[in-house]
Amino acid sequence: MLGAVAGQARAGHTDSVPDVDILNFALTLEYLEASFYTAALGGAGTTGVPASAGVFSDDEITDSKIFAGFGGRIRSTAYRYLTDIRDHEVTHVDFLVGAIPDEAGAQIATVEARHAAYLNLINGDSPFPNAFDMGKLPSQIIAAVVATGFVKGCPPEVLALFSRLP
Repeated sequence: MLGAVAGQARAGHTDSVPDVDILNFALTLEYLEASFYTAALGGAGTTGVPASAGVFSDDEITDSKIFAGFGGRIRSTAYRYLTDIRDHEVTHVDFLVGAIPDEAGAQIATVEARHAAYLNLINGDSPFPNAFDMGKLPSQIIAAVVATGFVKGCPPEVLALFSRLP
């Protein structure tokens, strides 16, 4: 999961965190997202993400109360868009697993932003609440993820990675 440690390259930042650590942090989050969507919606999974028959069907999502205030188009496309997000997250895992040994850039930020905008919309929030997003510390991200109850444990090597990030 954590890939091979390749040099101390730093792409555009001056801190002491190697790019491979940053990419591994991104990969860990992508594993989490891909696992969540695959468990909920079903799918073949990918390296490190088990396949699942899913928990929610198209009808259960389309008819859920969270979509009650939306028009028919948003309700009718919800399952498809959520499965698109799942497929993107699985693809992001595959990309980052291949990118880490080569120190390739993580070219997924704009897609993640579109996912967040769509999820904000269906949760009743603005899809673009601010002109700028404030960065979060890795410790804040970890705390938010743990608070969901979705994660039950974390391998020691992942905890060690998180402790190296400022």
